[in-house]
Amino acid sequence: MSDKHLSTYFDLDLKQLLDKLIFMGHEVEQQVQRILSALNNADESLIEEIFQTEQRIDALEVEIDQGCSQLIVMRQPVARDLRFVLAVSKAVAILERAADETIRIAKRIRHLGETDSIDPIDKKNIVHLGEMSGVILKHALDAFANMDVKNASEIMLEDKAINLEFYNLRDGFMKAMKENPDTINVYLDLLVIVKALERVGDYAKKIAEFIVYVVHGTDLRHQQ
Repeated sequence: MSDKHLSTYFDLDLKQLLDKLIFMGHEVEQQVQRILSALNNADESLIEEIFQTEQRIDALEVEIDQGCSQLIVMRQPVARDLRFVLAVSKAVAILERAADETIRIAKRIRHLGETDSIDPIDKKNIVHLGEMSGVILKHALDAFANMDVKNASEIMLEDKAINLEFYNLRDGFMKAMKENPDTINVYLDLLVIVKALERVGDYAKKIAEFIVYVVHGTDLRHQQ
């Protein structure tokens, strides 16, 4: 078999890995959207759909991770190709964690019961934070699909905006609990929800960091 054929098959293997990762990422995006709809509408059927979809996401994580391991053994990639496979393996784990955050939120929504117990302004602000998290996740997946370093750097700024929004909500909830102790249980659930949404933004930023790692070989983890 010629080197050209070997290269072609290798490129196809890499593309298949990427396609599966992006598909899994879109599943997680949909989970975030379901969470926001469930919060708005107190829709128990959406909560059930979230739990069922989690099983598919877990299965995708295993499938993609096994594909990464097999590709390394069979193709023995080097340099940027090796970094790409390692980044896919890490990104799939990150996406699974983001999906876990939606499960955490779903449990809290179910615990809250009727969303009438949530102040409408608080609900609106939480949904806004969730929309920001959904957008940054989409941007991170798009940037990863194209190995777009420029967009990866912009995602870092989006994450800072999400963090600021989270801090504002957290402080407001803490103040509300102090002023009205009867609302403590509700706001404890809301704090878990907004923290989980903030983590989704953090995970999107990590995916963006993997892009820089693949393209430039620079590990941005734990750097300011």
